[in-house]
Amino acid sequence: GPMTFQKGADFVAAVVAALDLPPVHLVGHSYGGEFTWRAALDAPELFRSLTLTSSSGYARTDDQMFPEEVEMRENSLADIGWWLNSPDRVETALAPHFATIPPGRTQEFFLVCENASNWRAMVDLVIDETGGRSDELPGLDLPVLLLWGAGDLAFPPETFGQRFLADLPDARLVTVDAGHYPPEERPVEYTAALASFLEELEGGDR
Repeated sequence: GPMTFQKGADFVAAVVAALDLPPVHLVGHSYGGEFTWRAALDAPELFRSLTLTSSSGYARTDDQMFPEEVEMRENSLADIGWWLNSPDRVETALAPHFATIPPGRTQEFFLVCENASNWRAMVDLVIDETGGRSDELPGLDLPVLLLWGAGDLAFPPETFGQRFLADLPDARLVTVDAGHYPPEERPVEYTAALASFLEELEGGDR
């Protein structure tokens, strides 16, 4: 069946449960961020904290989405769009998210999107991005680091980051000088902010 954010969340929770660890610190990026916060809503006992990086979670209007995302939502043939995929198309889609696209990233995305199942899952998630369960976020009683790229165009921190900050009972928002992929663009600053958050939670122990 279609891929949904809830299926992703169920998978995340099932994997963490199967590992049989003490409550874990979980980091989720973009759509993966929504997988993690939904998983934490469903099974809070599995998690010690969350770090959401440029996360989805709230409905976006067409003018807040990229043209290719609107096309995925509205074109009845979007499911077979992978047939028309090319490195040039992928690079055009990636360009707004990076000051400079890292070497090999275009090819990596292209190869991922060459797989029909991956492509259809991406289309399904764009369609499923409706803000479902965002009204439950005030009930998420875990420490949350909102670690955003200051120049993120997909989920800008001044709108989406601030909404998470307002809705979550125990959250802080930190931005780094990056777009939608701060772990790749600013790995030193990103990991330093994450380490500071985790060390504070664990009383300074690494």
